[in-house]
Amino acid sequence: MSGEAVWADDVSISGGSGGAYAAALSEEDLALTARLSRQSLDLTPGDPDLLRLLLVTQLGLRDVAGAQETADLLSAAPLSPDTLDALISARLAAGRVASARALVARGAAEGAMPAHALEAARARIALHQNDLSAARAILVRGIERTPGAASLRTLMLEVLMAGGNAAHARVVTTRLGSPPTAPGPEVARSGQDPHSGIARPGGG
Repeated sequence: MSGEAVWADDVSISGGSGGAYAAALSEEDLALTARLSRQSLDLTPGDPDLLRLLLVTQLGLRDVAGAQETADLLSAAPLSPDTLDALISARLAAGRVASARALVARGAAEGAMPAHALEAARARIALHQNDLSAARAILVRGIERTPGAASLRTLMLEVLMAGGNAAHARVVTTRLGSPPTAPGPEVARSGQDPHSGIARPGGG
């Protein structure tokens, strides 16, 4: 195996889904990573870690068509949270909402997918469709059930920012899943629910 192929293989193992890794790379580095991933796949065809790394790299390069081909191959592997995340990203990038929903249904049917991963996928689909109310409701439910799921809190920040609630986004995601506390006077005056970031009926 060449030194480059070994490097790509090491990245696929240590980087998990590769999402954060790919996001930190320049376009030139992404192209190199994609090439090295393909070289490693020639040696170990169908390796899910390498396919996932290639997929997120292609998405970083905005190679949507190539990402669909890779996603088709990755779909044959058992679904893990990282695999589901990468596949949802690929399908939504191509506007394939029905395919994304089918992946969520498959994950639920297989029974091994953590609930927070399914909730995150559902919320991302709703956010893609600009249904912020649905995305927020899904995430509130998910965070209440699994307060330690960082991915859900990150998505909630994104949803609240998209809805123009930047001022309350961090407060809301911090309080979700925590025991209720008495609201401060500024919240009472605003008529806003301190746990949801949503104005109560009759609020100002």
